[in-house]
Amino acid sequence: MTPRELVGERYDDALGMVRIVPAATREAFIAALTTPDPTSIAAPTRVLREGDPLSIDITLEAEHWDESVLWTVTDVLGNVKAGTVPLRDTPVVKFVQRGDKTVDTRRVTLPFTVASNVYRATLDVRTYGHAGIDIIAAPQRAYLPPGDMRVWGLAVQLYTLRSQRNWGIGDFGDLVRICEIAGDAGASLVGINPLHASHRSDPESASPYAPTSRRFLNWLAIDIEALPEARDPDVQHYIASVSDDVAALRAKPFVDYTGVAMVKAPALKLCFAALSGARTEGFASYVAAGGEALKRFAIHEALVARYGRNAAHWPKRCARPRAKPWPCLPAKNRARSISPCTCSGARANSSTASRRQPKRTASRCTATSPSASNPAAPKRGADPTTSRARASARRPICSIRTAKTGACRRSRR
Repeated sequence: MTPRELVGERYDDALGMVRIVPAATREAFIAALTTPDPTSIAAPTRVLREGDPLSIDITLEAEHWDESVLWTVTDVLGNVKAGTVPLRDTPVVKFVQRGDKTVDTRRVTLPFTVASNVYRATLDVRTYGHAGIDIIAAPQRAYLPPGDMRVWGLAVQLYTLRSQRNWGIGDFGDLVRICEIAGDAGASLVGINPLHASHRSDPESASPYAPTSRRFLNWLAIDIEALPEARDPDVQHYIASVSDDVAALRAKPFVDYTGVAMVKAPALKLCFAALSGARTEGFASYVAAGGEALKRFAIHEALVARYGRNAAHWPKRCARPRAKPWPCLPAKNRARSISPCTCSGARANSSTASRRQPKRTASRCTATSPSASNPAAPKRGADPTTSRARASARRPICSIRTAKTGACRRSRR
């Protein structure tokens, strides 16, 4: 295919909207693919192993091999080494005939041994050619703990964990329990998927790799009944009133994100209303520490709930990245923008989980999860946490009971 065929004229964005590529942008990509740098004498990157000599293949017309190459190598700390190498003393790797001219590729070895690091090299052969090269030197082998100790662990997609106490989706309470099970079996770590904040107005857009924010946590992972405020009579009454709904959510073969959001959102609002004493002060401190980032995140969530995820439907004064969005919201929305679903429950639940963490559980986690589907957004202004707007998601659930053996089976009922 030609570069013009490779660069498309339109694409579908994350919300399913068709976007037309600006003509200038498309032409710039086509030009970059069509016109390589005619004076570059080497590939733009070179990957080596730690301890290898720094060798680079240089391609020039054979008549220029009486020249010398001026080289520099700079490390990440800014330390520079430089020198010259006569090209006639370097071995020929390959050659090709282009018309009446012979073009040779020679391997130039610089008097430099690379450590595990990244470097920037430059090569110049007078006016005949030059190159800027990114050098990556990888370790000889992956890191291993000192001595003969070997470690193992489990990779867990938190949302898939099934238990008799969660609300239809794996939560922080389940994470504590799976860490206890893994620790008792001798595991040193439990790797989990990213827990980035999901789209509150569109729970079915649940991919942890396309979140609404990577700074804040997913409120659906909160273990409601582990919160101190869950002991409040109003919260207890609510939990009892939705017990049948929660049992039905647990029984589903796939995670029903909308259903989970519908039962968890009211519970968190009641927990927020029950805050008192030191917990109220702690929440105020958390909001203050979150600063502008937390404030803008909360405002963004309120704007999305009111106008939908597609910013093209927002008032123009709200769509600008640096705009002050408060005037875009009615007064009643301003007061509740920083809500329990935004931050307070996640903060409380995280601290509860950390206090209950067993001694033998992991001290680190890795983010590993297959990408989730990203269905189209609901109708503008719809809020699935208060009205069922979407069908249930298609996520397999892993039985927590099989985690004792390190196995994870898909459950369909």
